[in-house]
Amino acid sequence: MTTLHKYFFVGIVLFLGLGIIYFRPVSSPLATAQLRPNNVESLERHWAENWIQFSYSPGMGGYDSELEVTPFDLFVNTQIALMKSPMILKSVVENPAIARLPNIQKQVDPTQWIASKLMIEGALSNTKKSEIYIISFESLDPKEAEMLVNAVVDSYMSYYQIQQRQQEQTLQKSLIESKTNHEALLHQLKQQLPKDFNPQIPPDINTARILTQIEQELRAIDQISERLIRLEISRGTASRVRVLQRASAQHLVPIQ
Repeated sequence: MTTLHKYFFVGIVLFLGLGIIYFRPVSSPLATAQLRPNNVESLERHWAENWIQFSYSPGMGGYDSELEVTPFDLFVNTQIALMKSPMILKSVVENPAIARLPNIQKQVDPTQWIASKLMIEGALSNTKKSEIYIISFESLDPKEAEMLVNAVVDSYMSYYQIQQRQQEQTLQKSLIESKTNHEALLHQLKQQLPKDFNPQIPPDINTARILTQIEQELRAIDQISERLIRLEISRGTASRVRVLQRASAQHLVPIQ
């Protein structure tokens, strides 16, 4: 092969190589970013988590064979259903800050959309019981996730506390009325005792019957008084539902 032929061959190889490099598809980081609506980080989805404790009460023991659930499980399931209900979520979407969120504005039914994306599950596996539950919300926008999950929990806690106070007031009123009735009956029974009644002397049949009724009324009054004391003490203690940790932008969990 002559020298001219060698230069000609080398020239063809260089031409083809430069053509491949020049015409290959662009795959630089900058070009890749331009092909996407946003950068990679903006496509990460995030969880915003809120931790809640549903406290177990000794009075909630036992098992209901008809419902096939323990009273505590029934209580927790009711609270979870309540948290996703329109009566809770309606006040969430009526919050001006929430109403301005883009994802809320484009929903036909914002409450249903929030309920469908709101996750509520035990902190432990399904095979283990725990009082701790995690309420979480998923979103492309970390701040939106934080705002929505906190708004849901705030709305639920406000509703729960109002209902709890109303139930306590209703129970207290009922107990006081019942105690008043027993005390009135006790007074009537004491009036029926013979004026010459002497507890040291064995009573006749009629007096013995009255004494038995008096004893029953005294026992009922003591039981009601004890319940009123417990009710008053419970008002100063922690609620059966407590928020342990609110979601914040610094504690969001990126979804892998």
